[in-house]
Amino acid sequence: MLPESVVAELRGLDFIGADFQLQPLPSGAINRSYALQAGQQRYFLKCFADNTPTRLNRQALFSMQKQLAAAGLASEPCYLSEQCSFMLETWQEVRTLEDIEVSVEEKVLILAGRMARIHQQNIDCPELDLVSDWHHYLQLAGIESGVLYNKVAEYQQYWQQLPKITFCHHDLAFAHLCIQPQGLVLDWEYQARSVAEFDLACAILVNQLDDQQARMLVERYGEATRQDTLALWHQAQALLPLAELTSELWYRAAEHSR
Repeated sequence: MLPESVVAELRGLDFIGADFQLQPLPSGAINRSYALQAGQQRYFLKCFADNTPTRLNRQALFSMQKQLAAAGLASEPCYLSEQCSFMLETWQEVRTLEDIEVSVEEKVLILAGRMARIHQQNIDCPELDLVSDWHHYLQLAGIESGVLYNKVAEYQQYWQQLPKITFCHHDLAFAHLCIQPQGLVLDWEYQARSVAEFDLACAILVNQLDDQQARMLVERYGEATRQDTLALWHQAQALLPLAELTSELWYRAAEHSR
C-alpha cells in the first residue's frame, strides 16, 4: 500500500512505532490519504505524489499550516518526512459542506463567510506566480501553440499588473469547508498571497455556481469585508477566464504527468 521507504520512516518515529494500521480515505486526483492508527492515537497521513504538476515548497507549506492551525483554520501538522513525500496531521473527525443536505445557497453563505475570514489572515507566504505556473503547465502538457497557449500570452500582462495583497486559498470547494470542527478548512496546498477576486472566481468555478449563486457569494463576501459588491462582481467576472485557464492547464499537465 505504501512504499517501503515511507513505512520505514513511519516505524522510526517515536510516536508511531512499528505497529500501526492504515485505512485508505477518499483522495484527490494526485495525492493519497490514510487514517493512521498507532496505539490509542490516530493521525491523518497524506502521501504526496512524485508526479504532481504543481511546484510546491513542502517545508514552507508545513510552516504556513502551523500558522493556520493556530488560527483554527487548519489541522495541526505533526511531521513532514525527510524527503517531503508525506505529512502527518492531528486527526479530526470532520464533516464538510459536501456531506450535509442543505441547499447550495446555504452553502454559498457559509463559503462567503469562511472566505472573508481567510482573507483577513496575516500569513507570511509568497505571492502567487500564476504566469510562471501557466508556463510550467504548458511545458508539462507539451503545448506549444493553440488556444490555451494564446490565452496565456493574452492574460499574463493583465495578471502581472494586479496587486497581490490578500492571503488566499484558491481551492475553496464545498468539500474543503468543514462544519465540524467549525471553521476548519482542508487542503491548503495552493495558498498564496494573491487577488481576492481571483479566489472568488476560483470558488465560483470549483463549486460550479450558476450566475445567481455566484452573485450571492460575491455580495455576501462584499458585505462581510465591507467592500463595493458591484466592483467585486465585475473584477471576479473579469478573472473567471483566468481561473478557467488555470484549471484546464493543470488538468492537462496532470494527465501528461501520470
